[in-house]
Amino acid sequence: MSNPRPLQASRAPSTASVPDPVADAFRRWGYLQANIDPLGRLQPFEHPDLADARALGAAPELERLNSLY
Repeated sequence: MSNPRPLQASRAPSTASVPDPVADAFRRWGYLQANIDPLGRLQPFEHPDLADARALGAAPELERLNSLY
């Protein structure tokens, strides 16, 4: 039985496989910003990677990602 589609020798990585650094930081550390204490005793923590993304001007993107959760 032969393979009708031979494998390509090499393929350049697509841009879809390169993660967005802001989305990646939020995916990794966004849970630390969750406000899960109804009594307000525990304050949400902002991880340094998220603080760096916010400082680089990605605040609107972080707010959009935060609104999804």
